[in-house]
Amino acid sequence: MRAVESFESMLERTGSITTETLTLTALGFRVFELVDGRTTIRQLAKRAEASLIVVAPEIRSLIVAGAVRVLVD
Repeated sequence: MRAVESFESMLERTGSITTETLTLTALGFRVFELVDGRTTIRQLAKRAEASLIVVAPEIRSLIVAGAVRVLVD
């Protein structure tokens, strides 16, 4: 997951999408709903009741599409 340094990183919604289209799986939509700017990627996976292995590609898609961004301290 090159778009993120660590699974301890937090994400926030950007309010826009920079790609022409974004197709989400049910899991991807659930993860997007859980993004709140305070929850780590590891916690998002736990709350979505999914492994990091399946959540990571969904998060990458959201980042690439510009829907979410990684918060930097």
